[in-house]
Amino acid sequence: MSSGEPAGLGYDESQHAWTSKRVLTDPAPPRVVSKRPPEHVSDNADSGWTVEYGDEPGIGPEEFEWSPVGELAHRFPHLQEVFRSGSGTWRWSSADDRYVAST
Repeated sequence: MSSGEPAGLGYDESQHAWTSKRVLTDPAPPRVVSKRPPEHVSDNADSGWTVEYGDEPGIGPEEFEWSPVGELAHRFPHLQEVFRSGSGTWRWSSADDRYVAST
């Protein structure tokens, strides 16, 4: 367990996710949350998660920035389950009011 991962939380809230800038201002939950493969994780501060709406025109710094996982989970509590999972691609289901793992 790292210093940013409190007992029982299941993820390191001090790490960062590559996050669409729209997610940081739009009240709607991000529609797509995916864990990148380990070879695409930049450093120990990178959680490996990408958080987006799925319709952004690109994935570069014009549309995305680093955001603390803990702040994202606080803003969108349903993300806690996703971050705890540690892997996969998850999509927001309005019908279920939760994230559902993509198969």
